[in-house]
Amino acid sequence: MSLPASPRGALRVVLFTALALVGLGCGQDDPASPAPADGPSLSIDFSNSLDAAHPSHVLSAVELKDIPEALVEELGIRTVRDFDELELRRFVSDRGLSASALASALQTEIDEDVFPDLEVSVPESRSMSIAFNDGSLSSADAEGQEFLARVQAPAAHQSRRGKKTRVAIIDTGIDTEHPAFDKKYKKGYDFLDDDKDPTDVANGVDDDLDGWVDEGFGHGTHIAGLVALSAPDAELYVYRVLDAEGRGMASDVAEAVLQAVKDKVDVINMSLGMYTDFEPLRDAVALAVDKDILVVASVGNDGTHAYPQYPASYPEVISVGSVNAADEFSVFSSFDPSLDTVSPGEELLSCMPGGGYAVWSGTSQSTAIVSGLSAMLHEIYKKELARGRMRDVLLASGSDVMGLPGGLQVKRVDFRDAVLASGGTPCDGGDPQVLTMRFTGLDCTASAHGQKEDKVECAGDPALASVVHIKATEKEDPDEGKVWFEGEVELDGTFDIDAANAGDDKLKSDTWIHISGLDGSPLQTVRIHTSCSQPLQWGDRYGSLQLDAYIAKP
Repeated sequence: MSLPASPRGALRVVLFTALALVGLGCGQDDPASPAPADGPSLSIDFSNSLDAAHPSHVLSAVELKDIPEALVEELGIRTVRDFDELELRRFVSDRGLSASALASALQTEIDEDVFPDLEVSVPESRSMSIAFNDGSLSSADAEGQEFLARVQAPAAHQSRRGKKTRVAIIDTGIDTEHPAFDKKYKKGYDFLDDDKDPTDVANGVDDDLDGWVDEGFGHGTHIAGLVALSAPDAELYVYRVLDAEGRGMASDVAEAVLQAVKDKVDVINMSLGMYTDFEPLRDAVALAVDKDILVVASVGNDGTHAYPQYPASYPEVISVGSVNAADEFSVFSSFDPSLDTVSPGEELLSCMPGGGYAVWSGTSQSTAIVSGLSAMLHEIYKKELARGRMRDVLLASGSDVMGLPGGLQVKRVDFRDAVLASGGTPCDGGDPQVLTMRFTGLDCTASAHGQKEDKVECAGDPALASVVHIKATEKEDPDEGKVWFEGEVELDGTFDIDAANAGDDKLKSDTWIHISGLDGSPLQTVRIHTSCSQPLQWGDRYGSLQLDAYIAKP
C-alpha cells in the first residue's frame, strides 16, 4: 500500500490570537488547556500532516490460533484487538518488529491478506490548531453566534430541529456530563479502552512527541456541541476512536462506522481523516450509505488540493470545507475536487470538557454544522425518500461562494433554503393561527395573501350544487394521515382549519384540501402550505400565490 510523497517544505503559517482559536469558558470548571509554554500564538505546520502506517500494527482476517505456533513464538505475535464487524484482527510483535516486517513474515505463512493498520487524525491536530479557555463566555453566547443567523438556522429551527434523528460522532469522545448534551447523548462506545464510556479525556502526556500536550483534547466535545447547536433535537451517538492528541487507528474508525450502522443512526459525522485510501473504511462507508445514512466528513486543513483526504474523498461522502465570517474560502481549507459544500468554520464557539466553551477553527467545525443540517433534512424525509434526494437538496441549497480556488463551484449551506427545497416549512417565529376559508361556488379560484380569512371564490350555477364535502388532511391521500378538518360546507359558507391544535405535527407539513360532492365523488384536491408566523397559505412553497382549481359539476 503506497503512501503519497512527502510535501516537505510546504506552506508554514503562524497564526496569532485572532485566528489562534482563543477559547472561552462558561464560568464553570475550566477544561484542561493544552496551551504552549510561550503564550497563545500558534504555529501551523502544513508540512507535517501526512499519515503513515502504524509502526507496529498489522491487520488480517486470520485468527492467532491459525498462525503457525513456531512463528508466533519466534516473533512474539499477539492479538491486540478483534474487530467483530470488520472480521479482522490487529496483531503486534513483542519483538519490536515494524509493521512492514511483521506483515511480510506473516504473509509467507498464511493465505489471508496481511496489511499495516493506518494512523488517522483530526485535521486540527495535524495542523496544530488548538482551543484555549479563559472562562468568559457561556451557552447563551454559543446560541447567539453570528454564523447561525448567517446560515438561517433560527428560521429553520422554528419547524425543524432534527427530532428523533440519530447523529453519530466518530471522534475523541465527548464530555457526556456537559449540560449542553443533557437528554441528547443516548449511547456510545470507546474503541480505545473497549468499553461503553466514550468520555473525552486527557492524560497530560505528549504521546506523539510533537511538543504539544493533548492538543486534540476536547475536539469531539466541540464537534458534538456544534451538531447540537445546528440540530437542537438530534440524538447523539458517540464513538471514541481518537486519543487526546487527536490521533487513532483507521481500523477503529472503520469499526465505529459499522457499529453506527448497527445502531441505526441517520447521519455520521467524521471530522477526521487520512491521506491514504483504506479499504476496510471504504467498505464500511459504502455499507452505511447503502443503508441510507448520510456520511459527512471534513476535507482537511492543508490549504491545498494536492493531498486528498479520506473518508472525505470517497464519492458517497459529503465533503465539507470552510468559509470565514465574510463567506470567503478559509485559507486553511483544502479544496480538492471531492469538495461538495462549505460552511462557517472559523472561530466558532462550542462545548469543551468540564462544562466549558471554547473557540476553535477548522473544517472539522464546518463538518459538524453540515451534519446538523443533514439531521434536519432527515427529519423531513424520514424513510419516504432516499438519501440521494437529501444529498441533492443539501448541496443545491445556499449561497454561492466567490473566489474558490481551482475553479470549484460549491455553495455555502443555508438551513432555511434547504428546508424549503425539501418541502419542509421554515418560518421566522410567531404563533400558529386558525385559518378560516370561505367557499362560494363551483368553478373556483383559490387565493391567499396572508389574510386571516382566505377564500375559495367561485362562479357557477348554485342550482347544480348547494353543499359540498370538504376534508383537510395531512396527506394527499384523504384516507391517510391526520385530519385537520372535515365537514359539509354550503355555498357561500366557511370552514376552519385549526393548525394550532395539531399537536406535535402542527405546522410541519402541507395540508391537502379535498373537495367532493355529497355522493363522495372527488371534485377537486388542492394543496395549501403551512407557515409558522402567518396563516396557512396557498401554494407549494413558502409565501402566497394564486391557484386555479376547477370543480366539476356533480
